[in-house]
Amino acid sequence: MKSHLKLKMFTFITSFILTGCNSEDIFENGEAELEKKAELYDIVVSPSDVDIYLGQQYLATGKYDDGTEADITNIVTWKVLDNIVASSLSSGYVTPKNIGTTKIIANIKGITSNEGNINVIKSLVCGHDVGNLIATAIDNNDRNNAATKCLKIAQDNKGNWFTSSPSIELLNYFGYSKEVGNSGNDKTYANVYDEDGTYGPYGKYGLFDQLGGDSFGVNGQYDRWCQNLSSINFAGKENWQRTLQTELHDNVLTSGLYFAKGDMTANYGWPGAKYKLYWSSTPESSDSFKTVRLYDGLIGSASFASEMYASCISK
Repeated sequence: MKSHLKLKMFTFITSFILTGCNSEDIFENGEAELEKKAELYDIVVSPSDVDIYLGQQYLATGKYDDGTEADITNIVTWKVLDNIVASSLSSGYVTPKNIGTTKIIANIKGITSNEGNINVIKSLVCGHDVGNLIATAIDNNDRNNAATKCLKIAQDNKGNWFTSSPSIELLNYFGYSKEVGNSGNDKTYANVYDEDGTYGPYGKYGLFDQLGGDSFGVNGQYDRWCQNLSSINFAGKENWQRTLQTELHDNVLTSGLYFAKGDMTANYGWPGAKYKLYWSSTPESSDSFKTVRLYDGLIGSASFASEMYASCISK
């Protein structure tokens, strides 16, 4: 009887030991699975194709074999293929140097990204040369460049930046079409004004209405123009908006752009027709806004549907 019990006990202990050994293998295998790291197999550089005249941040996204993705911008090695056209920092920030085209790639652990195209174009800020600080173009006084593919910028006494009304050449470059503001299309201007040199510099310029938005002109044609400048980071700024009348000119508080700069046409080459004043976002009545003529400071008003010049402000 005792022998029989001993045999059963031996069998039980042996089974337990064997089972325990097998369990240990399972735990070890599980830990091995947990410790296995996802492997990087591809790098995607973005943007893949862009026109620049100011600095541009490029991003590197790593793709892993477990289906995940991660931002690896700061751990890859960046390289611009033609350093005469542009240069890059270790962070992926690219600085344009000369007009031309080149490519940028990112590399890590023997894996190389796709090639991102860098197209360095003539600056869209009038008076600015690629490779220089944008500040060199503020208050540019060339009377002949406003009608070309660029936008003039002036600064008031508070450091606010103002844009002149755009040329038709620039509007065409941005993909705008001539339509009323409530046509349903975002990128529109109301009409063309042909300056003959009497009040403003020779050339064709865009006029805007304030239709297509709410009763305060928000999201109207003029507002959308300023919003678009923000969306493209024009001149490195992301906060372009419609101006207040007092920001353009305040003849009571003696402040604003006109007070600071005087005749914007004679002094800085801005378009400035006699009957095409600059819009503001300041209401005059339930169906009109204040306007300012920037060659003599005249303050007027115009209905939503009127076609006027447009200046956007970055504060």
